[in-house]
Amino acid sequence: MHKTIYISGFRKWLIDLAVFLRFCFAAMKHFGFIKGLRCLRKYLIDNNNLFQKNIWVQDNYIGLKLSVPIFDGLSKFAQMQQQKLAMQKNENNLNNLRQTVNYQLQTTSVNYANAYENLKLIQQNVKLAEDIIADVNVRYQNSLATYQEVVDAENTLKDTEFTYLQAMYTYLLAELDWKKANGKL
Repeated sequence: MHKTIYISGFRKWLIDLAVFLRFCFAAMKHFGFIKGLRCLRKYLIDNNNLFQKNIWVQDNYIGLKLSVPIFDGLSKFAQMQQQKLAMQKNENNLNNLRQTVNYQLQTTSVNYANAYENLKLIQQNVKLAEDIIADVNVRYQNSLATYQEVVDAENTLKDTEFTYLQAMYTYLLAELDWKKANGKL
């Protein structure tokens, strides 16, 4: 059973913000061929006549200046291509992150389930070892088993309990990894 899990929360918001900003920068580069629009105003009083000293001329104008380059050496085209590639790279990184998160969630879920099953099996082994030691003790008291069998049964129980503790540790680590992957930690 494959379950697709999407990134949620703050990480998704940051990734979406980065993609949106990259799109905005690409749009700015695309419409960046307009260099500027300026409003101009000039007022001048000047004496342009060298022979008559008392004549002053007033000059006044208002205008708009729009700068549009005719040919920029294809630099804008190259920049737009770079922006498209950068946006594609961001999309690929986002897809890679989604796949990595999904893989991590699936892996931790499988490890958690396996650790739980292993713990249950070892619990059954401990119960079986306890039953065996009880049976060997009854047989020893009735002189049907040797002391060596009792010692072997006790050693087996100790080994099984140690294995149980290791399985419990593995289970707790798997649970911790699963909670961390699901954002519950």
